[in-house]
Amino acid sequence: MKNIRPTRALEKRSGVSPLSLVLHILVIFLGFSGLLLINFWPDKITLEAGEVTPKSIMAERRVEILNERATEDARRRAALIVQERYTANADAIPAGSSKIDETFEAIDRVASNVEKGKPLEKTVIDELSMKLPLALSSDDLRALLRLGADELFTLQNGAQHIYYKLMDDFITEARLAEVREQTRGLVEEQLGNYEPAVEEALVHLINDAVQVNQIPSFEKTQQAKQEAMAAVPPVMTIIPKGAAVVREGTVVTDEQIKILEELGLYKPKLSMQRVLGVFLMVGACLSVLFGYLFRYRQDLTKTSRYLTVLGVVMLLVAATCRLLMQYSAFLTPVAIASILVTTLMDRRMGLLVTGVMALLIGVMANSLPVCGVSFLTGAVGVLALSRVDSRNQMIRATLLVGLANLLAVAAFELVDVRPLQEMMEASGWGVFNGLISGWIAVGSLPMFESFFGITTHFKLLDLSNMNEPLLRRLTLEAPGTYQHSMMVANLSEQAARAIGADSLLCRVGAYYHDIGKIKRPRFFIENQMGLENPHDKLAPSLSTRIIHSHVKDGIEMAKEGGLPDVLIDFIAQHHGTSLVGYFYHQACSRSSEPVFEEDFRYPGPRPQTRETAILMLCDGLEAAARTLSQPTPEKLGELVEKMVKHNLDDGQLDDSGLSLRDIKVIKATLCTALQNIYHARIEYPDAGPDRKKVTQLRSQKKSS
Repeated sequence: MKNIRPTRALEKRSGVSPLSLVLHILVIFLGFSGLLLINFWPDKITLEAGEVTPKSIMAERRVEILNERATEDARRRAALIVQERYTANADAIPAGSSKIDETFEAIDRVASNVEKGKPLEKTVIDELSMKLPLALSSDDLRALLRLGADELFTLQNGAQHIYYKLMDDFITEARLAEVREQTRGLVEEQLGNYEPAVEEALVHLINDAVQVNQIPSFEKTQQAKQEAMAAVPPVMTIIPKGAAVVREGTVVTDEQIKILEELGLYKPKLSMQRVLGVFLMVGACLSVLFGYLFRYRQDLTKTSRYLTVLGVVMLLVAATCRLLMQYSAFLTPVAIASILVTTLMDRRMGLLVTGVMALLIGVMANSLPVCGVSFLTGAVGVLALSRVDSRNQMIRATLLVGLANLLAVAAFELVDVRPLQEMMEASGWGVFNGLISGWIAVGSLPMFESFFGITTHFKLLDLSNMNEPLLRRLTLEAPGTYQHSMMVANLSEQAARAIGADSLLCRVGAYYHDIGKIKRPRFFIENQMGLENPHDKLAPSLSTRIIHSHVKDGIEMAKEGGLPDVLIDFIAQHHGTSLVGYFYHQACSRSSEPVFEEDFRYPGPRPQTRETAILMLCDGLEAAARTLSQPTPEKLGELVEKMVKHNLDDGQLDDSGLSLRDIKVIKATLCTALQNIYHARIEYPDAGPDRKKVTQLRSQKKSS
């Protein structure tokens, strides 16, 4: 919906002082801050753990609360069953292998110095046993020392092979004995052709070399325990609606206090930190809103009515949301503000207010879904009102908002994986919220229009009714002016639509722009109906004053009839400060005294908006087109070019805001529209005596 902007003339009449602007912003700021701080205000339930409650407290809604003790127990049990984690000892295998090689080398050196057949001395055995890196008994050493170098070399390779095979296993302290038990079988399998004493010695050697290759890792074990604890879902305590949270005369526990906090029945003490946070949040949101106003819509900040409407709508809707929130979190009719601001101001303001309101209401409800649903449904309301030509479209917007509420609520409930019954209940509240938002907005709109004097498209639609008193008088008392106004309205509407201006405002403004001619209709050529022109007997200066007076008379009649200021501006500006050329040139030709041009110019002001400028062009063109004896397309095009150039050269369009592109589009549109009005017609033959004669002959032929 396009905003019906106040004109520059209106801005000058109703300028707002800086103090008034500050007061408006301050009231909105304090209002929203107060509504948000209510959530954190100390509640009447101020029990502490260990105190005796004087009354029973019931749950007003179903709530799920985290049972910290049960959750902690479950996580502790999960951590206890986690097995110890290990890390590989990279040095274990090389160390054991080296010990095997060193042992065989030492035995080989001693064996090479021992004479065959000579018994081994005990001192040699003991000395060798002390030098070996692996523990071997005296019997083991005697068995190995009897072997030759080649046999020892073969046993060394076999021992290494068996050792590496055993060490490939995952060997912890607990499994070391189990792994060593496999050595004897491997020795018998691979080196079973030696004496039992040699095999026994080899088993002892390899078992002493095989050691733990997995060291317990404290870090890995702790990490595994943390992962096991994190995988345990939180244990929730479910409090059904209507259940007694605290019974009268019982001692309050910490768990019951948490349930009261979750239900919103227990509030912490109001802290300055929280107050500061609320102030910063509200200040940031309003800074965006008013920053946009002062940067892009300064016209709305120059009249107090729009600032007052903005504050009243936002605070009333926020207070309504705060009251209805106790029944359902989704009963927050933010769309009321969206529809009202869009209708009373414009779409961009409506969308911006929707965003600010949705954010603050979401904080008030402490709910992201509420914030999302409020914004989505409010935005649908704004988009549904992109063009409103009847109140039926407002009803359509209401139904769309209701549907949007249903879909948005259902979407958020599905994301939260709510039970079907809860989702259906929340969706029902959402539909009710959307429908009631539209109904309240439609019902309160006339109050805002009347109380704050803001003209909306609905008001314009009402004023376009031809049964309105002023239009009815125009029809009866100045029929020529009425026809002229209808033609101008048609041209203005087409031109406005072509450049994206407010076509409805142009049409209704054209209906009323000449109502001042009702007082003296015979002094205007379109109402003389071939009668004597009264200006023929008047001086040019007096005729000019009479012509000028229709603007003043029209303004007075419009005010008496209660027309809005935006339509009065059409009456005041449709001639701008243009010259009444006919009487000016007549005065110049008749008078011997100096003739001042300003005496023959309209008092103005010049058109201040695109819509009033379009009306000026169409008003002059429609009147001039009637003077053409043969309105061919070429002549109409020349006329449009001439009239537009004249107004440009005369400075009448300087304050209108029309761009060169707008003017180019307007000229093309008006040329087409005038050609459609003054199109060529065929000339019908006169019904003369020949037609009668043929008719008579045909009738005679039938009778014969």
